[in-house]
Amino acid sequence: MFHKLITLKTLLTMTSGFYWRNGPHLNDPMREQLKRSKDWLQAISDCNIVNTPNTDFKYKVTDIYLMNACIERLTGKTVYDILNEYMFPYVGIDCDPFIMTPTSTVYHDLTQVKGCIELSAIDLAKFGLLYLNHGKLNNSQIITAEYIDEATTAHIENYGYYWWINEDGSGYRGLGRGGQELHVYPEHDMVVVLQAQDSPRSKFYTPIITDVILKALK
Repeated sequence: MFHKLITLKTLLTMTSGFYWRNGPHLNDPMREQLKRSKDWLQAISDCNIVNTPNTDFKYKVTDIYLMNACIERLTGKTVYDILNEYMFPYVGIDCDPFIMTPTSTVYHDLTQVKGCIELSAIDLAKFGLLYLNHGKLNNSQIITAEYIDEATTAHIENYGYYWWINEDGSGYRGLGRGGQELHVYPEHDMVVVLQAQDSPRSKFYTPIITDVILKALK
């Protein structure tokens, strides 16, 4: 019953309602259990839905994976294929193929560094610049401005479409596992990338921006 309430927007806003228990730092037992599964879609469908979809926010890998599976089912292409055809060449990003699950559906988890997407700080900055410029870069409209606006608007608990929206309205940020961060500040025409060592003690380093960089701009 609840599964029929899950839409693409549900997955973009992390409100599927699936049970998920995140572990501290990089210790995430449910993620590791999912990785050991031979059929990730089946493993996710076996998870209980504990909240009515579209009503409760919880950041979890299930929604990211299901979004990838939907894209592949609808287009016949993986997320990597689409990005490599329609975005990476125009933005100037050179990225190796993403890792695949046993059922061949691409796994694109921006919260995980090792074994997934390996982008340099410059590449991350290009992605941030694409959003800062309302989806346009190098004289090409790569993403529609309407989608950029929708994605960077808070829909539930200061969360957009895979972006955390700053409470003061100053911008938005992508927070990766282990201290990898991408911040966009439209009012300052600024993109900031932070990269840190991926370790169990890793943490977010946003205060570097709020307490140092932003104060220096005042």
